[in-house]
Amino acid sequence: MSRVVLYDAAPWVETAVLQAGHQVLRLTQPRGGWAGLTKWRSGRTAQAFMADCVMAADGAEAAALARTLGVARIDMPGDSAFLLPRHLPLPFRATAPLMAGPPGPILPDIAMVRDEKPDVLAGCLAAGCAVVAPDTPAMRRAFGPRAALYHDPSDPAAVERLANELLADPARCETLRQAARAEFEARHAAARAALRQSLASVGSQA
Repeated sequence: MSRVVLYDAAPWVETAVLQAGHQVLRLTQPRGGWAGLTKWRSGRTAQAFMADCVMAADGAEAAALARTLGVARIDMPGDSAFLLPRHLPLPFRATAPLMAGPPGPILPDIAMVRDEKPDVLAGCLAAGCAVVAPDTPAMRRAFGPRAALYHDPSDPAAVERLANELLADPARCETLRQAARAEFEARHAAARAALRQSLASVGSQA
């Protein structure tokens, strides 16, 4: 068993580390960044925890903390957002994907996404939503070529048009939903494999 400092880690990564039998100290970067008294307190807290390693996705501050503590820095999977629960609760499907669109009923399985937070994007895939998203690099990275309908971000009417097309074409909607589930499964498996490698490295630090 190791004492692991998790630096800006998602809750499901923390759960995986705990399930592997390690003790965890979770440090979350404050809104103003790691500076001044907050940085000093975090370092003292980690020292009192007697950490064996610092586990982080990236960041110079995490590397500096590891050097200060004299312990190893272990890479955390960059796609940690895809370590979501395999079966999401129904309220997540209805509320987490940010929806907007034409008047009248909108199926929960259609998500008009605007938020670029990784956990929201991964959640849309995990829920098997048919996604309508702005054509930006972040959205393309999140959904790939087949799991979303993309629209020009500068064209506000495009969102309503694509949403209406999906509502009128259940077969196309289902094709998108299947592509979303397949994309999630592939990336979920890759993230799990990367996390297993990271946890093996954590164990070797004890």
